[in-house]
Amino acid sequence: MDEDDINEKNLLAEYGRFISFFEMTCFALRLNIKFLIFNKSNFTSPEIENLNNILLEGLTAEPLAKKFLGLFVFRFPDDKNGISITKKLFDVFTQNIIPIRNSLSHGLTSFKYNIENMSSLEMNQFSLTHPKITSKGLEMRHKIISLDNLKLLNENMKEYNFILSIIQFMKEDGENSSNQEANEIIDKIGKLKFKLEEIKISD
Repeated sequence: MDEDDINEKNLLAEYGRFISFFEMTCFALRLNIKFLIFNKSNFTSPEIENLNNILLEGLTAEPLAKKFLGLFVFRFPDDKNGISITKKLFDVFTQNIIPIRNSLSHGLTSFKYNIENMSSLEMNQFSLTHPKITSKGLEMRHKIISLDNLKLLNENMKEYNFILSIIQFMKEDGENSSNQEANEIIDKIGKLKFKLEEIKISD
């Protein structure tokens, strides 16, 4: 395997890892929704699982997140700290994570060439291109993204999913988070960095 193949393999691994983390987030949302709707005593029954799948079938990421937020507020209206945490998770997911996932999933990628001018890319970089219709007509938007940026996104996705799982476990125990706990969790969420950092290529 030559250097270019190794480079492409490393980029694809992190690229795919992000998509996998994203799907794990959606799975966690479905699981939390099931917890919020159905009685805990029969939570693991095949019938409940099938009912939940039927209810949520066809929902994409943002509608899932809206259902989770709405159900949490409905079920636990007095848990102001839990609501604040859930709203923060919702905002980060819908405003930051979903656009990155859409960009990576629907953009045209190249691991060897800059699509904008077909010049060779340096190691640990890939080219990402999106067509965009504007008032001036068709605009081709190009970015060069680094392997390190993908790795950072994945580390933050891992932490985000961990925090999302905490919500269910806290409510299973009948707990409301304290002000201090809520502030710490919200601060952690706020420090997570979700951005496709564009590498500026000098002429």
